[in-house]
Amino acid sequence: MTISELEAIEQFVPHLRRFARALLHDADQADGLVRDCLSEAVLRRQQRESAANLRIWLFTILHDRYAREFLRPGDEAAGLSAGRQSFGGASGGVRSPSATGFTVRDFENAFRQLSAEDQQILLLIGLEGMSHQEAAEVLGLPLGTFMLRLWQIKKRLRSVERKTNGLQRQPVRPSQRSHILKQRSGPNGEPHQGTAAIVRFGRS
Repeated sequence: MTISELEAIEQFVPHLRRFARALLHDADQADGLVRDCLSEAVLRRQQRESAANLRIWLFTILHDRYAREFLRPGDEAAGLSAGRQSFGGASGGVRSPSATGFTVRDFENAFRQLSAEDQQILLLIGLEGMSHQEAAEVLGLPLGTFMLRLWQIKKRLRSVERKTNGLQRQPVRPSQRSHILKQRSGPNGEPHQGTAAIVRFGRS
């Protein structure tokens, strides 16, 4: 592999690490997953078509390794990742309505209940800023299937939001969701203890 190819891969390492930490909530495990991903990318470099998007290719390798190494059978579509304890340190169910409305913890609790694949959908779009087509390619889903899953995710999260806010409160706008979730990221975009800046989940 040439120096230019290594440099091209290196620019995506912080993004791969951020995505892995948001999935695993364990820095050591996430860094190990990224190292394995990069090693596999080097070994498989000749398999990548020259016109293929390097970013999408790397994230696809990371996704596949995550599914193989950390998910039990059925987790990706319907369950939770084997190593996840909580999302952002939150525990318990969605709290009852209060004057503060739908908070980061409410969203974290709702996010934690999603399947592993649904979590990745939100992370790829909101945290990594991928297009729908790019995220679908990473997950190996037809675009139509991806869009249906995204619609279902939004519907579920909005239902949780309505229950949390109560009838007396106004729905939280996408810009407000964006604000409360962005503030949970570190100065370099690193999610604090796996808390992801999922900023687009409420946009239609």
